[in-house]
Amino acid sequence: MSKTLFLLVAIVALLVATNPARGEYNDWVEQFAIGKLERDAQAQKQQVSWTERTFGGASAGMIVRNLPVARRNFVIFSIYHLDLPEGFGEADGFPECTVGIAGQFMRMHVC
Repeated sequence: MSKTLFLLVAIVALLVATNPARGEYNDWVEQFAIGKLERDAQAQKQQVSWTERTFGGASAGMIVRNLPVARRNFVIFSIYHLDLPEGFGEADGFPECTVGIAGQFMRMHVC
């Protein structure tokens, strides 16, 4: 019984310690934008230069930093809802709703 309780407390403590903050979300969005640029270029059989990856990811990160992002913190995980302008939503592959848990982010279709 005590081993099970200790394991449960350890898992909850690990989740609390690795609950991603807004800065980590901003970094993830920047990396997501770079990946999206590369995937779109591969679909069109084009190469993405280092400059395009850097500029595209940095500009997306800068845009997201200035958009209203609602973070609901549930201590062991957080839900981020990005209020995107028309044309930047799920149809284009950019996530409006993201769950952050254990230092990772997962796209969700519904917040």
